[in-house]
Parts: sequence; structure tokens; C-alpha cells
Amino acid sequence: MYTKIYWIHNFANGAKLGIMPRPRGDDWLEEEIIKLKKQHIGLTR
Repeated sequence: MYTKIYWIHNFANGAKLGIMPRPRGDDWLEEEIIKLKKQHIGLTR
């Protein structure tokens, strides 16, 4: 299932801040993280 990201702020440097429902856990967690990566969702510093 596609996870909907709700973008709430765009920063001047091009970074974005978004919120989403928490990923499913247990046996589904790995698949959820893979799907987020395919959407180019990640943590940057």
C-alpha cells in the first residue's frame, strides 16, 4: 500500500518536512520501509 505523505513545510534549502501515519510493524515493517525508500522518503542531515 502507498503511504500518503502530508508535506507541511518547504525550507529555503530545498528540504521538506512531512508527516505520515506510522508504518505497520512486526512482519510488515521491512516492506513498509522499502516502499518509503521507493518514494524517495528519507532522513537527511
